[in-house]
Amino acid sequence: AAVKGNTKCNIVVWDATRALGCEIPHWVDPETRSKPAPVGHGNAELDANAVSAWLAVHGPDHGWQPVTGDAEAILLVEQGLPVVAAWINPNGIGHEAICVPAFNGPGLCVTQAGVRNFENLGIRVGFGAYPYKLYWHR
Repeated sequence: AAVKGNTKCNIVVWDATRALGCEIPHWVDPETRSKPAPVGHGNAELDANAVSAWLAVHGPDHGWQPVTGDAEAILLVEQGLPVVAAWINPNGIGHEAICVPAFNGPGLCVTQAGVRNFENLGIRVGFGAYPYKLYWHR
């Protein structure tokens, strides 16, 4: 949900990946700034842009690998693997979402919290035409 301009897409990604056993952190260890910290024990809180940066720098050390684009993301999601879409906004708040298979035929959908909260709508509904969104899978 959006609260005074702050959206919680990063919290949904954190909750979902933690439940799946492949945590993308919301808080990181104060010493390494890379390891997920237990709830209430980290001192570095990651917003959506920082989550994207964490994935690029530390994600591979935690099993997260980059995906080449929509077609590969669809294949991975259809295999049941966790896939996250991420976008760094150089002018404000970025965006993160959990990728899910489309209900009706091939395609890529997302589940997200943000300005709009929804489950299983097309990637363009969640991200619009952002040209620089990246996918990560585990």
